[in-house]
This record gives sequence, structure tokens and C-alpha cells, in this order.
Amino acid sequence: MWVIIARTPLYSVAQWAARFHPLLLGCQPQQLNDDRIIGRFLDRLFDADRSALLTVFVLRMIETFAICPQELHNDSTSITLTGHYEKADGRSMRGRRTLRVTWGHNKDHRFDLKEPLWILTVTEEGVPLYFKVADGNTEDSRTHWQTWQALRSLVGHPRFLYVADCKLCSRSTLRAIHTEKGRFVTILPQTKKENSQFRSWLGSHSPDWQQVASYPGRLKEDPPELIRAVGELQELKAKVEGPRSRLKSREGIAERADRILSQRGVQRWLRYRIEESQVPSYRQQRRGALERRHGGAVRSSCSTR
Repeated sequence: MWVIIARTPLYSVAQWAARFHPLLLGCQPQQLNDDRIIGRFLDRLFDADRSALLTVFVLRMIETFAICPQELHNDSTSITLTGHYEKADGRSMRGRRTLRVTWGHNKDHRFDLKEPLWILTVTEEGVPLYFKVADGNTEDSRTHWQTWQALRSLVGHPRFLYVADCKLCSRSTLRAIHTEKGRFVTILPQTKKENSQFRSWLGSHSPDWQQVASYPGRLKEDPPELIRAVGELQELKAKVEGPRSRLKSREGIAERADRILSQRGVQRWLRYRIEESQVPSYRQQRRGALERRHGGAVRSSCSTR
């Protein structure tokens, strides 16, 4: 069995395969040309029961490598093709329907080229579990219900977590998955009325947030008010730590910091911490002699949340 993992045209597969030993290929690399071995194999694959073949392969893979399909991630993308593909128009050929390769909303922004739609579902670890090729110009939101049903058949139950982008957020699809006792995670598009309702509710309420996950890194660009608030807190920190600071009490520093957060409206996103440390100071008691005294200096710091 051959699994070709190179994203290269069929006519250059032989050149790609030349990097491997013939024993790994089962043949000489020059034999892997587009009009002989590979072309004939693709013809046989077209005639085969590909769904049953994929099901057997995936189930054997799950069993052999002890894969736990409890969280499945789905995505789809268009595949840009160069050529006419005149016979790929959905017609029946040798008893099987051909793909409809046509123009659509090309994700490579090559609207002058035809495309089919590639749909892939992987496990939480990134192991491919299910894939399918659909007609070009197929709306992504229409593919999720069929994909979820196929995954339920493969896994054997509906209790896995199905994760997909905002195209999954269709009322009919989500209701169908929920009715079958399935679980899902998706993104609510900004065009949905629930999005504006939730944002309006946040303006007058303070929800009891519960952190689900935390990942390192920052957003590409922080909101301007957040940037200004961080800068002003840093300036306050420098003043407090300065030798001539008039802010000596914790209450005075806290009042100034709270005022910054309130004026910028970033109380939910920033927090500060006030720490007190002992800094020794010296006073000259007489000529040539210094007396060491311990005075308290209040220092502050801030961090985002």
C-alpha cells in the first residue's frame, strides 16, 4: 500500500519518490509516473467503495494505535485546480458520480480557477480521522451535519466533542446534533443577534468568569485604552519607587491606581499588586560617622488578566 504525502503534481511524483529507497516504495521510482501506475491506481480507486475502504482503515488505525476519538476538530478548504476538467461536472461515469469541479469562493483568492472542497476531521492530537471531497462552491455550513453523522458511525457513539469554526453555527445543524445527544464547540459569528445581545449585557453586568484554558502569547494588537492604562500604571510605579515620592501609604497608591483603571474602563482586564519592602537609609550623625536606619518604601506592580 502506498501513501503519497507530497503536495506535488502527479507528473513529478517520480522525482519526489527518487529520494527514497526502492524497497520502501515496492518499485523503482521511475515507475511512479502519472499515466501508468499512479493513473491506473486512481482509476481503480474511483471504481472502489471508497467510504467502506476509509471506514476499515480508520477503525484499524484506532485499534492499532489506541487513539481516543473523544475530541474531533473539523475544517474545510478549497483546493485550487488548474485546467478545464470538462468531465468533472457531476455526471455519472462507470456507475459512479463524478465531482463537480467549478468556480466558487476560492480561499486562495484565485477566482479564475476551478475548485473542489476538501473536508478534514482530525483528533485532538492531530491524527486524521475522516476526510471527504465535495463539489466546488459547496457552502461549508451544509457539510457539518453529514460529517457529524459519519463520525458518529466511526466512533460508535455521539458523545464525542465536535469542534469547528463559525460555519458550524447554524441553528438547524446545532439543533440536529443536540437532538442526537451530541456535543459541540464553535464560534458565534458577529452577525448573529445573540452576539450583540451578549455584548450589550456585558456593558451593564459583571459576569462570574471561570477560566477554562490559558495559553501563552498576546493578541496581535491590544485595545488603545488598555495600552494607555498599562503605560499610566508603569508611570505610577516609577513615581512610587522614586526617592522623592509623596505617595507613601498603600491607600493613596491604591486610590491612584483605581482611578486609572476606572477612567480607562479596563477594570476587567488589568489588576495591580502593591508590595511593601524595607529599604535601608543612612543619616550622617557626626563628621565621619553614618547611622543606618531602616525605612519602609511601598512599591507597586501591575499585571494583566
